[in-house]
Formats: sequence, structure tokens, C-alpha cells
Amino acid sequence: MGEPQQDDNLRQSEIAKEQRFVDKAYEALDAWRELYRDQQAKIAAQISANPSARADRDALAAHYGDEAARLESVENHLVFGRLDMENGAKFHIGRVGLRENEEAHPEKSPNASELDDALSHQLLIDWRAKASRPFYQATAIEPMGVAKRRHLGTELRQVVSVEDELLNVDAADETTLQGEGALMAALSKARGGRMHDIVSTIQAEQDRVIRTDLNAFLVVQGGPGTGKTAVALHRAAYLLYAHRDLLDSQGVLVIGPSKTFLRYIERVLPALGETGVVSETIGESFPGVKTVAERPSLRVLKGDTRWIKVAAAAVADLKRPPTETQELILDHVHLTLPVSLVKEAMEAGSHAGSTHNQHWAAYAKFLVRELTTLYGGENARAEDLGWMTEEIRTSPVVRHVINQMFLPASAPELLERLYAYPQYLERIVKKSGVEFHESELQALARPKGSPFTDSDVPILDELAELLGPLPGLTEDAAASRARSAREVERAREAIEAMDLGGGLVNAKMLAAAARGVTNLSPLAERARKDRTWAYGHVVVDEAQELTPMDWHLLLRRCPSRSFTVVGDLNQARDAGGAESWEELLGPAARANPVLAALTINYRTPERIMTLAESVLSAYGHRMLVPSTSARDLEDCLEVTTLEVGAGLEKLVDKTQEILRQELALLEAEVGDGAGKVAVITNLGAEFARGLGLEGKDPLDDQSACLSPQAAKGLEFDVVILVEPAQVARVSLGDLYVAMTRPTRRLHIVKSEILPGLDADV
Repeated sequence: MGEPQQDDNLRQSEIAKEQRFVDKAYEALDAWRELYRDQQAKIAAQISANPSARADRDALAAHYGDEAARLESVENHLVFGRLDMENGAKFHIGRVGLRENEEAHPEKSPNASELDDALSHQLLIDWRAKASRPFYQATAIEPMGVAKRRHLGTELRQVVSVEDELLNVDAADETTLQGEGALMAALSKARGGRMHDIVSTIQAEQDRVIRTDLNAFLVVQGGPGTGKTAVALHRAAYLLYAHRDLLDSQGVLVIGPSKTFLRYIERVLPALGETGVVSETIGESFPGVKTVAERPSLRVLKGDTRWIKVAAAAVADLKRPPTETQELILDHVHLTLPVSLVKEAMEAGSHAGSTHNQHWAAYAKFLVRELTTLYGGENARAEDLGWMTEEIRTSPVVRHVINQMFLPASAPELLERLYAYPQYLERIVKKSGVEFHESELQALARPKGSPFTDSDVPILDELAELLGPLPGLTEDAAASRARSAREVERAREAIEAMDLGGGLVNAKMLAAAARGVTNLSPLAERARKDRTWAYGHVVVDEAQELTPMDWHLLLRRCPSRSFTVVGDLNQARDAGGAESWEELLGPAARANPVLAALTINYRTPERIMTLAESVLSAYGHRMLVPSTSARDLEDCLEVTTLEVGAGLEKLVDKTQEILRQELALLEAEVGDGAGKVAVITNLGAEFARGLGLEGKDPLDDQSACLSPQAAKGLEFDVVILVEPAQVARVSLGDLYVAMTRPTRRLHIVKSEILPGLDADV
């Protein structure tokens, strides 16, 4: 009886020691937050009439605001580990790096370098720092100089548990405390409505992927539950730390499969102290256009790279050189535009800028100038040329004549026109030199005013790249752009002079703030609104679902080809028979992808995975990159079989009964109202209404009914899979997704035989 009491006393003593350190870390965190905000307020309040001084002021204020925002995003689980090295050194690992700030003097208004000098010594090591690598990669075989690795469990600012891993038996002492394992403890927790970071439980193979070089086009294949999403997000956080100067000014783009998925992961990066990230779906990647889901029958067609040539032909067709002289009457004055003059204007336009609309603007300006000369005649007074130019520029007659030979356009209006007029689309396709079947052209037809779909976005993006923004005819626009460029350059010089590295606020934003045009806003907000923004890194999740045109768009978003691409070929909804990433990447395959694999499934119990793999095998599919489950659970799998041909009412009644049972079992384990149960099926809205789950949110509600597509990337404590054979008829990848979402239990409800299931349960 005495030994357990001794162990408990030892554990409480060690918890108390760690609590003293955690208290000290939070004191430093609070002090630095306050210091940065104070400095930001003081500097922002300074008044200066000198543009250069204003740029300096705004850059420094933005820097302090940036630093404060990073620390304000970090609160829970600030400290989660400690390394005891063989040489006697000990240091703690946390979400951010912290130094003690006892020598900082806010009243002195120090600059950035003085603040660094004021930090007396490192208190907490950032998990991304090189010194932290042994915390994730050291083993008993390769201890990397580590004697003992300690995991700290905290709730808010309170230490609640301490657990040690001894890597060097020669360094054993009486303070080594064992536990169930930080990873297993995390896996056993009930699922919540949002994804949590895994910063305290990153495993060695995950850490190696996370720390891969920035310049790689990294493709990570991983089966269900291997932590693909978490690894991709932590890699983004690592790169933002390791390459702060570059990525803070360019940002990171995260592409996810659905808005629900993006809501699910939205808290991970802020919890790691990173906020300069844009998260969106492909359908949200064209600013100003709202999209709806694409029909499955059109997704492959619109994702084909034939559209690159079609887009080029459609834009080229907007330029139609005349074959005869153009006549027009303006205020009873007869004006003539000979073919040679129009062609001269078009030639002049072709040397102005790189896009169609830039060429049009120069062409139109040329003709307005020539028409003004014709309109005024040889004896026109110089003082009259101004109003004459304006008269001609704004004339509907002149605009009609100019535009019928060379039409400016926006991407949305041009694509809408192609879809609305089948004969026009057919002519453009023929002009492009590519082939479309008549049935394909017919399938694309839709009336004007129809909403754009997510598969339209890459085509819109290609058109917009060729067209450029719609221009104006006035000299004022060019002058305004020139002024803006000068102001941005001044702001950039201020940022570079103080070695602030851009931060969450870039030079363009500082320049706008100096003019009083807008408030300083995070880089992510600005980048989201700018189609031409070039990101420093792109993360793509569920990448197996992207089309070649999707990849074409994403390559444009990141000219450096710095990507983290994660997915699972076996979960592809329609892989088109592809069995390698080289086949699925389309144009991105030319970016020299580096392949990596995650092989340990931390989510799905072994018995469920064995069944899921058996179903794939029964359909003639193989596991392209096998994975091993880290754990198994008794009673994690159950099948309820109804009579063949059971109708919707029978399925609803039985599923309702099972849902009540599964909720009761789950709450008995994790507590009332805790955990997540998903009913996954292709039976649609009527089935969900029958269950009383219509409109339920899989993230915010304890139970919800959703399709396999909507479940992609998510996880639940319990999944009730209804009529899996129907799911398989739509997509075997969808069935594999549905079967591998649960962390605790899968309950299958079926009235049809599913190959690979009945014989194995």
C-alpha cells in the first residue's frame, strides 16, 4: 500500500515543480503581449507630416501589432514538454519561443533590435526550433543526446499531469514517472467540433515530413487517420517560423475540399501562433464570384486542360480587324476610320502591357486621339481639344464602333456568353484546335444568369489571366497607379530599413493606410481579395480530388512551386483509373514532386480498417500505400442487416433506434452531450428529415446526417453507415471514406450484400 502512495507523492511533487515553470512562462507571455500592444499604441499615436516618417511609423506600429497578434493567439497548452539531455541540460518545449523580459523597459519606446537585446535568456523553446527536434524524433535506439523526455498535460494554465519517457537507462532516477502515453491519451479523447493541433504528440515520421525543405513540391500519401491534415498544417506553421521573412510578406494558401472542412481546421494555425494564412476551396478562389457545387457529370469535362486552348481562342476572338472602312456620325460630323488606321491602332495596342484589356485600352486611346483630330479638323484650337476628347471618349456611337472591332471583356461575362450560346462555343472550340464531342458541348449549355460552379473557377481564372482587369480610358487612372506605386515603394523602404520583414502587414497596406484609404488589415484578408496574389507556399488537402485545371490554377498562385500536397489515392471519388500521384497531378507533375508517405493510422481501430481494406479488395482495388493501425478496440464494429428491399421508412426507423443506442453508449464513455456521431449515407434529404437530423451541423451538433463527400476529411467518435452498397455504386472511394471516419465504433446498417463485408464480420 505504501508504494502507490510514494508514487503519488512523487507525481504531485513533480507537477508542483512544473507548475512553477508554467506560471513563469505565462507571466512572460502576458508581459510581452502588453509590451507590444503598448508600443503599437504609442507609435501609432505619433503625428508626422513627412511621408517618409509616416511610413516608418506605420511599419513599426504594424510590426508590434503583428508580434502581439501572434502571442494573443497562443493561450492553451503553452508548455507541453521538457527535454532532459545526457549532458545535464534541461529545457522546456512550447507553442512559441519565449524569453524572460525582466530587462525590458516599455517607457523607453525601444525599436525592434533593442527589444531583442532586452530579452535576457531563452525561457521556452519553440516546437519548430532545431533544438526541439529530439522531442519528436529521439528514440531509445537513437536517443539524439536525450536522457528523458517529459510530457506535460495542462488545462488552461494549470498543470494536471506529468509523464516521462526514459531514453537512456543509465540516466534513470527516482523522478521518472510513467503514464498511458501522451499520444494514446489524445486518441482516447472524445471528438469535438473542431480539429485540434497535434503539436505535443507529433510522431517521428510526421515530424520528418513537417520539416521538409521549403523549396520542395512535397506530395504526402497517407491512408485514413495517418494525420495528413495535421501534418500539412503543422508544416505550414513550421515554414512560417523557419522562413519568416519570406512567407510573412507572401502568405500561405490552404486549399480544402469543402467549407465545412475549412471550418473544422480553422483553429489549428492560430493556436500555433500563425495568422497570415488564407484558407479557401477551389470554388472560392476567384474573388467576387459566388459558386455552387458542380454536377458530377461535368466535373471531369470542365477540369480538362483543353480549356486552356479554348480560353485563348475565346479571348483572341474578341479582336476582329475590320475588312472595310468604318463610318460614323458624331454631332452631324461625318468621321471615317480606314482599315489601315484601325490596324495601326491594334498594332500600337499590342505593345502596351501583356493582357487583352491592356491592349484594348491602348488601342482605344489611339483611336480616340485620331478621331479627336478628325473631329476638330485642321483649324482646331488647342484649348478645344480637351472637351472634344471627352466628347468622343464618352460617345456611345464611338464606343460601339471601337468595341465591335476589339471588345474588352471580363472573365465572368465571357464564360457566361460561351455557355449561353452553344453555336458560339462550338465556333470557339473549333478555332482553338481541340476537339469536344457534340454531347459535351450540349452538356455545357446553360442559360444566362445561371450561377457559376466550383469547376468553372479554374476556367474563369484562365480567362482573367489572359484578359486582365477591365480598363478605363482616362489618363487619371494611370497617374493614380503611378502615385500608388511611389507610396508603396516608400513604405517598402521603411520596412526594409528597420529590418521588420513585412509581418502581417505589407508595403501596399502601409501605403494605403498613410493615405487614409483603409485601416491596416491582415495579409490574409488582402490576399484573399487579390486574384493575382503570389503566395510563398500552398497547402492542398484531399488533393486526390483536384482536376488538371484545378492544378493549373494553383500553380499560378505559387510561382515558386513550394507546395505541401496531402491525400490518399484510395479515397479518390473518381481517380479515373490512376494509380500514382504522377497521373493525378496533371500539369503539377512537371514541378518535380517529392513523394513521402505516412504509414501509421492513429484514428481508426484495426478491426475497422481490416474490413475497409477487405471491401476494397473484393471490388478489385488494392491498397496503394498500406498503413498500420496504432490501436484496436473491442466491440468497435457492428453490422445490422435488414431484409432485402427494405424501404425508406424501415431504414429510418431502424437507424433512429441504432442512433439512440450509439449515443447512449458513447455518452456512458465520455459524458453527457460529449462526442460526435455521424450518420453517413447517400439516401439524401428525405432520409435525414426522417431521422430528425435535417440541417444538423456535423461540427456544431452532437449528431448529424451527411453524405460521404461531406464527411471527407472529418472524423467522428461513432459512424453509422447506412446502405454501403448504394454508396459503392456511386464511388468506391466514397465508401472507403465513410468506413474510415470513426475513432471508436462503426455500425453498418444494410439491406444489400456488400462484397468483402458479410463474410468477414
